[in-house]
Amino acid sequence: MKLRGEQHLIMTAPAWTILRMSYYAEALADEARASLDNGVMAALAENRAAFVTRDDVGAAAAGILIGDGHEGAIYDATGEERLTGAERAALIAESPDVRSPSSSFRKSTCAPAWYTPAYPKRSSMPW
Repeated sequence: MKLRGEQHLIMTAPAWTILRMSYYAEALADEARASLDNGVMAALAENRAAFVTRDDVGAAAAGILIGDGHEGAIYDATGEERLTGAERAALIAESPDVRSPSSSFRKSTCAPAWYTPAYPKRSSMPW
C-alpha cells in the first residue's frame, strides 16, 4: 500500500519528496515496558532492525522543507546500526528505560539512552 501511494505521488504531483521512517526507538522501549505485564516480547526476532526517533524524523523533515535540492528525492530516515533480536534484547535488559520511562531517556528527544541518531540517506527509487 505504501509503495502504491508513493508511485501515485510520483506520477501525479508536479514536485515531490518522500521521507520514509524506520522503526521508532521510542516504540521499542514502549513495547518492552508493555511486555513486563505479560512476559512476552514479540519484537525480538533475529531480523535486523535500525531505529530512528520521532524528533530526528521531524528534524529531517524540517530540513527538507526549508532546504533546496530535494525535489524528486526519496529519503530513508534510519539509525546507523542494524541490531539483531539478541542485541535488542541485551539493550532492553540493561536499560533502566524499560522500568522507568524518564530514567535515562535523553531529555531533548525522549529517545532511549542507547539510541544513536543518524541522518536520512537518499535512496534510489525501488522500481
